[in-house]
Amino acid sequence: DVMMPKLDGFETCQRIREYSNVPIIMLTAKGDEKDRVRGLDLGADDYLTKPFSATELLARVRAVLRRAQVSTDITQARYFTHGDIRIDFARAEVWRDGESEPISLSATEYRLFLQFVHNVGKIMSAEDLLTSIWGPEYRKEKEILWVSIARLRQKLEKTPHSPTHIVTRTGLGYFMPPQEN
Repeated sequence: DVMMPKLDGFETCQRIREYSNVPIIMLTAKGDEKDRVRGLDLGADDYLTKPFSATELLARVRAVLRRAQVSTDITQARYFTHGDIRIDFARAEVWRDGESEPISLSATEYRLFLQFVHNVGKIMSAEDLLTSIWGPEYRKEKEILWVSIARLRQKLEKTPHSPTHIVTRTGLGYFMPPQEN
């Protein structure tokens, strides 16, 4: 609710988005267009003004959960392949085609790589990556990310200076390109 005491709904939504992509539906009596737009811009997935019916609320919850499910479907599979790289989610291993041993990744490198796998085709800002892997207190520490991505590329890419798995979009962030069929 936007009008919660002490910490309002806008601030709550913004703080949650600093570290999580959990679905958020704002339920509030403030129905002005500027309030709805602000809530959605701060990261809410939906914004419902009071009064509303329980039926409508349940339909909106189902819709938000359907959209959230799409992003988790990838880990329901045992494996994910991107070019010459294959991830075995059950064993938390990353393999390169033709190699007899998995690639040795630290826990942080593995979590960082999973961010790209879960967001194929989506450009992620340095701040978003830092927040999701290291926490909101690190969102301005870009050097940590630069070093981590360089190390990850050294381990994953056949030619690290010309990456195909983790690509930089100058001024915007990083992404894993979708596979060509």
